[in-house]
Amino acid sequence: MTYNMGEQMGRTYLQAGIFNIHGLALYDLDKKAEAKQYFEKALALDSTFVLARQNLEAMKTMEAEANKPKGNNPPPASPANKQD
Repeated sequence: MTYNMGEQMGRTYLQAGIFNIHGLALYDLDKKAEAKQYFEKALALDSTFVLARQNLEAMKTMEAEANKPKGNNPPPASPANKQD
């Protein structure tokens, strides 16, 4: 089976989207380390994938917030701007 360049690019974008959705599902199941890996996989396939990048950045922000002393700061946005 052969693919032309457009078909292969479409498959790459689709797979990146699937990885991103898988990451969101893992996040909802409180499997945050695995979720982060799937956001990274999505970005490895498509470095311009804005949603995966935003989700990964939200995870990193949440990790940083969890490691700093608690104060009166509002909680950071979770991946895909979900409200927990």
